[in-house]
Amino acid sequence: MKIQATMLAALLMLPGCDMLSGHERQAEDMMRTELGRQGEVKEVDFTQNGDNLTGFAIVRLTGKDYDSRFNCTARVENGQISTSCLEAINAEMERAMAQTVRASLERDGFTVSEVQLRRHNDDNHMKGFAQVRAPDGSEGRLECTAERQGQTANFASSCNAPGAQPASGAQEAAATDGGATSGGKPTGAEEAPVDEGFVDEGYEEGVEDGGGK
Repeated sequence: MKIQATMLAALLMLPGCDMLSGHERQAEDMMRTELGRQGEVKEVDFTQNGDNLTGFAIVRLTGKDYDSRFNCTARVENGQISTSCLEAINAEMERAMAQTVRASLERDGFTVSEVQLRRHNDDNHMKGFAQVRAPDGSEGRLECTAERQGQTANFASSCNAPGAQPASGAQEAAATDGGATSGGKPTGAEEAPVDEGFVDEGYEEGVEDGGGK
């Protein structure tokens, strides 16, 4: 045991044998600073992945009563590191987007009995449906979708009858506080109504908006 401990200590003193590489440590420090502007950073972890790094952060955002996971990447170019993180879609984000879709449909004169949106494939997309009664009294289910706008916390959504072409000019809605990039302000936004949203079958975990008429 003594020999093994001595050998380990010697290895840790060699260049490149630190338990955490210089790039990993720098990336973690950068993300702690960036995400710390949005709340309490509980954990940050980066791993070298070729020339770049991937990792995550767990953050209790200011004003929230739950922890959020941010998926992060870091690029190393010419010895310089640039980092970015996006909040992973969670049940609270799904619920917020469902509420904005409901509000939009109701503004358009629909009576909405149920809305459900769920994460679909990745953290940039949600899909689901809205069960509605139109102003003329007809009832049906609309397919609804939402897609993240670039590297921001905003999602654009739309709802359409099954098989119909997506509506143009969908409005943006912020479903989360969700993003940070190094060298700039966090790209978050307050929750806001969205005019239209989107759907599919084969959802992953999700929630309903918890209301109906």
